[in-house]
Amino acid sequence: MCQTPRFPMRHRHLFVFQAVSRDDFLSAMHSLCGDATFSEAFKRTGRHVSLTIATPASAVGSASLLNHITAPDVLVRSAVQASCALPGVMRPSALLSKGRDGEIAPHESAGLTFRDGSFQNDIPIAALASQFNSSQFVVSQVNPHITPFLDDRTQPCSPLYRLQRFLINDVLSRLQYYDRKGGYLPTELANLVAQHYVGRPTDVNIFPAPTLGDLTWRVFSQPDEAGTARFIRGGQAMAWPHLKRLTLQTQLERTMRKCATHLEQRQAAAAQEARRSKGEPGETSPPRSPDRL
Repeated sequence: MCQTPRFPMRHRHLFVFQAVSRDDFLSAMHSLCGDATFSEAFKRTGRHVSLTIATPASAVGSASLLNHITAPDVLVRSAVQASCALPGVMRPSALLSKGRDGEIAPHESAGLTFRDGSFQNDIPIAALASQFNSSQFVVSQVNPHITPFLDDRTQPCSPLYRLQRFLINDVLSRLQYYDRKGGYLPTELANLVAQHYVGRPTDVNIFPAPTLGDLTWRVFSQPDEAGTARFIRGGQAMAWPHLKRLTLQTQLERTMRKCATHLEQRQAAAAQEARRSKGEPGETSPPRSPDRL
């Protein structure tokens, strides 16, 4: 496992209203992402990486989904830093972008700063479905302030758990009622209550099982190798009940991509044969290969 520089924690948390310095966080992310933009990262790996950011509550705007389609020139480390900016943890900041000459400069955003997108749209299913033509999603919800309130229907249900779910659902329904009736809730709380933090019933939803220690000061600290390995093992264990469903869904997607590629190859061969029969020079471009999962 690779070692990454550790960013120092701000012990004067109550006085400076931030636990992590933005500059220290960007410096730590530079060893992982370098100065790669979303476009460069996609060309290098073929992976679709999307991050959700949002404007502060005092600014006019909404959540934005950043990827190689919507923000090709934005630095990945800059988007990661903005998506990790939480009140009291790290201050919002502007995005960085790379120009054609390779120079890095603030991204043109009318002077707006950005923070974690979970305040307005934690699970951007609609945007992902529109941009990538997706119909099935695997949602892994790991926000420490959200997971204690989620209902994992794959786990055994005890009477105490049912009582907990009843109380939580009752509080949420009352908060939503107050917000609908007159907007009595603060903007931050209204945004948190109004949105959904899991996928649809047809999607695969995976929730971790955090311990009480994971929800204390460890939330604001960078995990060591042992902690990271423990998180990975825990995530794997939580995914095991969904393996059969994931296998069927990915097999369906791979089969459809193979069929689409086969049809494109047949279409390209037919077009090339038609050109040869007419005596026209040149060849058609080869069909695109399916994206890697």
